[in-house]
Amino acid sequence: MKRLKFFSGLTLGIAASILLNIGTLRSVRASEAVSIQFGSVVTGRLESGNNQLPADGSYYNAYTFEGQAGQRIQVTMSSDELDSYLILLDVAGNSLIQNDDGGDGLDAQIVYTLPESGRYTIYANAHSSGQTGAYRLELLMVDVSTSAAVEPRYFCDESGRNPVIQARRKDGVVGSLIEWTSDTTPANISRLERCRRVASNLETNHSRLGRSFAITAGTLQGQPVVCAGTAPGICDPEGQILLAATRDEARRIAIELGTGINALQNAPTPIDENDTTPLAVVPQFNFLDILSYSNCVEDVIQLYQNPERLRIQGRRSDCLSEVFAQYPNGISRSQALEILAAADQFATSARRDALLYPPRGQRVRIREIFGYTYSIDQQ
Repeated sequence: MKRLKFFSGLTLGIAASILLNIGTLRSVRASEAVSIQFGSVVTGRLESGNNQLPADGSYYNAYTFEGQAGQRIQVTMSSDELDSYLILLDVAGNSLIQNDDGGDGLDAQIVYTLPESGRYTIYANAHSSGQTGAYRLELLMVDVSTSAAVEPRYFCDESGRNPVIQARRKDGVVGSLIEWTSDTTPANISRLERCRRVASNLETNHSRLGRSFAITAGTLQGQPVVCAGTAPGICDPEGQILLAATRDEARRIAIELGTGINALQNAPTPIDENDTTPLAVVPQFNFLDILSYSNCVEDVIQLYQNPERLRIQGRRSDCLSEVFAQYPNGISRSQALEILAAADQFATSARRDALLYPPRGQRVRIREIFGYTYSIDQQ
């Protein structure tokens, strides 16, 4: 599974380990760009000798089109040879929005409403420096009234006692970043309003800066702020996320936001309950008594129900080492049933001595969780 680029560039604390600015991108010269029309598909290739972004050296080709204020556009870049990345520049050459995996698989896709009339520029870019290969670029005009609403990356959860800013990962996993209490909200603004404003500013800056996005604490116009940073402690001129009362407050909130984002970045991908994909490895068992059998089964239950707790608390047994190594983020219900049935087979039909079964209480739990009934309980 591809590493999520959504939060790359963010570190614990207020600084970013890698800050990839696209540099001073200004409108390209006509000789450097190819005109593209709505409804058309063009093919191109990124290769050595193409234009390169000044910050990371990744290759790009430039395309221009004439747009009207209020038009809703969709740009899609697809490739079987490289990880696509799109950048949309406004009529002045400033980055409006960037995207990595908005389309299918590693395809990039931007859906955006144009703010003004004029000539816009698209950079068909590679995600990383040195990537080359062929691609397809499609430009469409989308009906605003029928286009599907895009779920924001950042939003304010207003369901609890205190509003909480949440972040949504590309695969749908959501994590809390910061809770707005009286300690984090000045008297001249409500907690709900602060939550909504900060979520909106995070969304705007992340869409505008893409992989260059990083959170830091600094100053803008002499005021301490939490901002989108171009370097540790240095704010993008348009990157204000939150106006703080003091530098210490800005630093504290930037650390809390960064900590929450990194926790979400490292959260495991959820297991699809409806996934019926069989295990990639054949379960091999080594238990010889009821206790070791029970401990093995308990590890399987935890791998299905709560793999994070299993990582923290450790395993009860050493069985199925290949399975646990292959599926550190958990298994589906059907995969757990596959293991339980195979263990039951090993403990009964495959044995020449006394048959083994998990303890009765554990068998009851397995029946309640998975619907699996052991033969001893069918008599």
